[in-house]
Amino acid sequence: MAYPFPDNRPPEGWQWVDCPARLLGDSLLAQSASHLKRALTRKDEQGFFLAIPFDTKAPFPLCPLFCLSWPERLNGAWYILFRFSRKGWPEFPHISGAVGEAMGEA
Repeated sequence: MAYPFPDNRPPEGWQWVDCPARLLGDSLLAQSASHLKRALTRKDEQGFFLAIPFDTKAPFPLCPLFCLSWPERLNGAWYILFRFSRKGWPEFPHISGAVGEAMGEA
């Protein structure tokens, strides 16, 4: 998996996490994410966002949560974002303010 940041620094407010499957509260989701080596996270009071680099040539990350995901651009690169509670349970996306760059922006 290639990462879009040559110096490997995450976008402002985000941080890299190794083995993101360990953050998920459901065993099916953790198993589905077991192939992911690294992802971006951003925590807030209610939980956290998980941003996985998007590659059109690779399988969709976390297929069981396809309907709860959305694409965002972070520092010019595309990611698939997911929202989780503090306990790692998936939540419906509620975009309250800009997380990344709007989908319509190029």
